[in-house]
Amino acid sequence: MPAVSNASPLIYLAKLHKLELLKSLYGRVIIPEAVFEEVIFKGKAFGASETYAIESAIGKLIHVQELPQELIGKYRFLDRHPRLHRGEIEALKLAKESEATVFITDDFDARYAAKILGLRLRGTLGVLAEAHEKRFLTLPILKKSVDTLIDLGFRVDIAVYKEILQRAEEFERSRKKP
Repeated sequence: MPAVSNASPLIYLAKLHKLELLKSLYGRVIIPEAVFEEVIFKGKAFGASETYAIESAIGKLIHVQELPQELIGKYRFLDRHPRLHRGEIEALKLAKESEATVFITDDFDARYAAKILGLRLRGTLGVLAEAHEKRFLTLPILKKSVDTLIDLGFRVDIAVYKEILQRAEEFERSRKKP
């Protein structure tokens, strides 16, 4: 089943050269037009190299979907939220009203709103951890990817960092037991 994504997970996964994990985990990713504009148009304006990797995935892995007219006035609390941007709002509405199995975002306020809407959540770290659990990433590649994210400026609480790696190590140990 597909996922709906906000901009930052796409950007970070592209920086890691790991966009293909989304296809392996979810089949396809739906983004609203506002996220497309944010990632592609703003990314190109800033000269962000990952923009081109994301753009080449459009129509294959990533599918841009216009927000249906009937959703524009729905979930008004999202529209009134002072810290949610247009891309986050549209992505949340699409995730709630589509067949998506997961909403992917790293934004704190979007995650909070997603919980209110009852959506299943993943962030960039969660995508990497799930990819490891499903054997699309080895433990060393997971560790390297998380460390690279931090080097790229990805903000993560040290407790979350330790938990992700500890769970992955426990998962590895449990797979090795007879």
